[in-house]
Amino acid sequence: MGFGGSVFLTPVLTVFFGFPLVDVVASISLALFTASFTSSVLNFFAKNIRYKVALALELPTVVGVIIGTSLLGTLPEDVIKIFFSVVLVAISFLNIIKEKPRLLTAPTMIPPKIKMGSHYVSLPAILGSGVFGGFFAGLLGMGGGFVKTPILFGIFKLSSREGTATSLFMIMFTSLVAASTHIYHQRVDYNLALLTSSGFFVGAILSFLLGKKSSNDFTKKMVTVGLIVSAILIHVRY
Repeated sequence: MGFGGSVFLTPVLTVFFGFPLVDVVASISLALFTASFTSSVLNFFAKNIRYKVALALELPTVVGVIIGTSLLGTLPEDVIKIFFSVVLVAISFLNIIKEKPRLLTAPTMIPPKIKMGSHYVSLPAILGSGVFGGFFAGLLGMGGGFVKTPILFGIFKLSSREGTATSLFMIMFTSLVAASTHIYHQRVDYNLALLTSSGFFVGAILSFLLGKKSSNDFTKKMVTVGLIVSAILIHVRY
């Protein structure tokens, strides 16, 4: 699905295993690099990655990552959980509606526009969405794919396979920057990072194999269901 897996794992580790949210976010940022790197190697040989699109979105994402990771240690855990849920519900809603609200589609029309493949896209919209995705990647440990994947489908008109592959390729760099910042602030639980990396590694291979058979509609439905479940689960007291 191009989300990197952290969207679903974060609630599980905090609710059922009792890990502090800050430790989970920091450790998953490091583990995400394993999953995204594995997927990117597989997708490189399958020629699914669109590198120009990835470069355009990833550069501003790094700025957002630095801002998000800097705020992680200063915000209360309950506030971060609320951010987590609101963003996931909003993205899931936008993922299923066919006609996007004008407030959200208007920025994609702002000039100047640049050509990406057969489409012209708004440069300010690319920069804004990149910073936005990076901010929540750093703050919530999501890798930014939850923002970028719908953008790749909706704005750049990539296929399910191309959008997922390109998103995971970008997450490889986003997670590396986020993890480096968390390591600097000494937030990473390396045992947790190792365990989650092992699971992500296996999941990356399985998702690559399953992605060959999945359609765009199926992928969008899976993304939507997963986002809503995660948004609810993060608030459960176990």
